[in-house]
Amino acid sequence: MHLHRLIQSLLVTVLVASTLPVMAGKKKPNVPKSMPPGLPQHQLWKINTRHLPAYDIRQSNVGKWTYERFEDGLWTTSSKQAFDQGREIPTCLVVHGSPASDEFVMGLSMDVYYSLSSFLGPGKEIRIVIWSWPADKMHASLIKDFRDQTIRGERQGYYLAHFIDEMRAACPVMVVGYSMGARTTSAALQLIAGGRVEATPAFTATASNTQPIIGVLVAGAIDTNWLLPGNRYDRVVGQTEHFLVTVNSRDPILLRYPRLYGSKKAIQQSIGLRGIANRTALSENEGRYTQIDITQAAGATHDIRSITRSRPLLEKISKFTFEPLLKK
Repeated sequence: MHLHRLIQSLLVTVLVASTLPVMAGKKKPNVPKSMPPGLPQHQLWKINTRHLPAYDIRQSNVGKWTYERFEDGLWTTSSKQAFDQGREIPTCLVVHGSPASDEFVMGLSMDVYYSLSSFLGPGKEIRIVIWSWPADKMHASLIKDFRDQTIRGERQGYYLAHFIDEMRAACPVMVVGYSMGARTTSAALQLIAGGRVEATPAFTATASNTQPIIGVLVAGAIDTNWLLPGNRYDRVVGQTEHFLVTVNSRDPILLRYPRLYGSKKAIQQSIGLRGIANRTALSENEGRYTQIDITQAAGATHDIRSITRSRPLLEKISKFTFEPLLKK
């Protein structure tokens, strides 16, 4: 009897202890081993949509995402009201790739945040926002899982379009689509520009929300021709003040991109590996488009930190991204 009660007591203690961080609204992050000190005037937020339907996208779920802020070494549950207090701060929105758990995204976010904070310095305040979408691994087969992620990633663009459209009422926005997040980013901008995205509700942007948008694709997992007229995301470049794409011809993940189409010999290639198919076809929007080859500097990697930890690469990219964002 005494042993039974002791076991019950221990179980209760473990359960209570495990729920305390949730009840307090704080979660300890996976802090990278080596980071320069962050600069407090720059904010780090995470918008989480992982609890929302990933396939059956409905307008009724818009705004039901959750808000978290990284402060004093902890991720703290927050609110839209608190987020809106910084509504005029220039905002860099980062959409991660896949597969990626929320825990992994939190650790990666801090690494990117500290690198960018150190690079930008104390001159002007910026708000870095991580868009955490349902990108967890769902299938044992790598290719099957990637194909499924293309569906989830693109449809997520509907929620992101609403979020960006509201933000740009008060502040300039830079949205960075990394890897499969390039589909989310591109889909969102396509919707804002008045286009359509398969299997998502109709979307109408707010006409009065006219603060500029800067678009960036890093290791972009979309086809090389999808930004061109008559293709999947043909309104994206024209929707932005400027659009930048990084290219790495040694990216080991994007080298497998043709397998999404059933064969490693498929003709489709990713824009992050080969660049845009025909830049001149952008016509009047060609001047908005910049492509930077990072192959020599980054090497054989798919990791966004190959850029964020490299000051020379950040300086090269900043001319088309952070500099115009912070001048607004």
